[in-house]
Amino acid sequence: ATSNGSVRIVSNLCGEAGYVVMDHDAATGVLQGYDFWGGIYRDMYAYGVQFDAAGNAIMTGEASIVGPFTYYTISVSPDRHLNWGGWEESRGRAQAIAIDVAGNIMVAGLMTQQQQWWSDIVTICYDKRGRKLWAQAYDGGINGKDFASAITTDASGNVYVVGYSETATWGTEIVTIKYSDLPA
Repeated sequence: ATSNGSVRIVSNLCGEAGYVVMDHDAATGVLQGYDFWGGIYRDMYAYGVQFDAAGNAIMTGEASIVGPFTYYTISVSPDRHLNWGGWEESRGRAQAIAIDVAGNIMVAGLMTQQQQWWSDIVTICYDKRGRKLWAQAYDGGINGKDFASAITTDASGNVYVVGYSETATWGTEIVTIKYSDLPA
């Protein structure tokens, strides 16, 4: 719910290059307004969304202008204007998002290097204004496929990422990563 009592829905658009942010009246369900995001991108998908204390929708996922997909994270205000946005200069996608008690945004997903089949779990922390504070990569040890599926934080500022890593026998194992004492 937004600060004006409406319900905000974020949805990927089937067959379209982007997603839509829609506000509906909480009592009647009547559409109050919407905005389409993704116009310059060939493809753009939101995989995670959280709302901060100010009612901004923070969305993360993957986007592509002309080349391979890359991480992107944006903040959209309660009146559906872009506060900030950015992407990483690597192939990959952000899969999960969390906001800590200080209002910092944590995203986790996977990134690959150019022309590589393997991936690493990458966790990035942004401040409320979209400035990158830190980034951490996790390689499961065999240069295989590592993938983040969830992220959360606790009241002490620790960050927890859950996902999986490929094993040497081509199986997978569950991975839980804890980051603490990182700059914020």
